[in-house]
Amino acid sequence: MNGAVLQADQTCRIFGAAWSGETPLERVEICIRDEGDWSQATLLPGEARYAWRLWEYIWKTPERKGKYSLMSRATARAGDGRELVQPMTRNPDLRNYAIHHVVPVEVEV
Repeated sequence: MNGAVLQADQTCRIFGAAWSGETPLERVEICIRDEGDWSQATLLPGEARYAWRLWEYIWKTPERKGKYSLMSRATARAGDGRELVQPMTRNPDLRNYAIHHVVPVEVEV
């Protein structure tokens, strides 16, 4: 949740839901901005076409207190084999139809 306050040096469950429509969801990845690369989250059971797919990631919060920006992105596979990776920025052509891009969540440790 945006603005959450977390304990330092503890495990924290980050979780959410991803939707990819008729293409199968391949993975969800998590990135703690300024801390490293994208890490793979765990897709939870219950895959179904046109349905949300739940996921989780267990994060060991840093010892250093401060503000952190958490990001998640989903990747699906198109019928022709192309990877469809959730974009980092909003596509203005989609107007306000849906949030389709990566939206950082700010937390404090």
